[in-house]
Amino acid sequence: MLKAWNGWRALAGMALVALAAGCSDDNNNGPSAPETPGGLTVSQTTLTAVRVSWNAVSGATGYVLERATAANPGVFAQVGGTIAATTYDDAVTAGVATSYRVAATDGSKTSAASATVTITTGVQAATLTGNITSNRTLYADTVYTLSGYVKVQSGVTLTVQAGTKVVGDTNVAGSSLWILRGGRIDAQGTAQAPIVFTSARSAGSRAPGDWGGIIIVGNGIINRTGTTILTEGPAQVSENYAGGNDNNDNSGTLRYVRIEFAGYDVSGGAGQELNALSSYAVGRGTTYEYIQTMAGLDDSFEWWGGAVDGRYLVSYESGDDHFDWTEGYQGRNQFLLALQTQRLVPRPGTGVFSSDPRGFEGDGCDPAVSGCTLTATGASTPFSNPVFANFTMIGPGQLAGAEPA
Repeated sequence: MLKAWNGWRALAGMALVALAAGCSDDNNNGPSAPETPGGLTVSQTTLTAVRVSWNAVSGATGYVLERATAANPGVFAQVGGTIAATTYDDAVTAGVATSYRVAATDGSKTSAASATVTITTGVQAATLTGNITSNRTLYADTVYTLSGYVKVQSGVTLTVQAGTKVVGDTNVAGSSLWILRGGRIDAQGTAQAPIVFTSARSAGSRAPGDWGGIIIVGNGIINRTGTTILTEGPAQVSENYAGGNDNNDNSGTLRYVRIEFAGYDVSGGAGQELNALSSYAVGRGTTYEYIQTMAGLDDSFEWWGGAVDGRYLVSYESGDDHFDWTEGYQGRNQFLLALQTQRLVPRPGTGVFSSDPRGFEGDGCDPAVSGCTLTATGASTPFSNPVFANFTMIGPGQLAGAEPA
């Protein structure tokens, strides 16, 4: 009887062992860790930020992302806690290699880590050409090259981040940025991170006329009549700015912006030029603040009608007039500075300097062009009637071939 009991007890023990073995993770018959995530990618979003992405794993309840830096390349530390999504935005140090790997979790189970992906953020490069037909943002981690006549179309906003650099393609004469009627630019730099439009050439080899400049066309009022009145500029490139009726029109914002080495004379001195900043019928809903132009081939600031106001405008080494208005301009401008110490040599083949450069040039409506009236009994209306207050003009006068303001 005792032998029988011992036999039964042995059999029961063996059954318990078998049952325990069946529930063990060690023989792969129980719950197992999730698969390792695939498709790990790391992309730069700014100079100091990246986005880490990976493929979802079936059954995973979360993910563990780990990071290592160049200071300790083999030492990974978790970032972001347990992450439910399949992307994570991380802050990095510009120019320093940073590595990432990711694992999937399911409860207390964690997969093996993925392969490592390393990124070093730095300045990128991109080219702008042709028409911009949908909203677009230019980022501070990229240097953009304007190649040819780049035109922001009606209904489209071009946003430019603070600190962004845009260069004109010096191999394509007249390369320029146009904001057409109904389009907008939102270029808001800061004193610490201005937005710079300049020549693609290296410092020391830049010259007036290296690229075309910025042209903005609004829906403001001008005093020329006609259904087609074209901006200055090359044939088949110039734009119609006739018929505007809204001096409160808004073409966007330029704030803390530098415009350097711009301008393009397509007429050999006959009055068809691109300026550093050309404003055609631009309304006062537009903001011009803290704008500096330097070393332009033609005018620094020129207004044709409209009523856009400006504050803190600086013009340095202009090829023609520092501030020039015509065709019924009504805007108000305050806190202006113009400094002329010399006449810089323009880029060969891009035009010639004006023979009568001035600090200010103001006109009503040039009777030599279509749609302007100037007779003994009347002139084109509305009359040009801008306000310029709190300004300083500094120049060498006739010593440099420049007429006094």
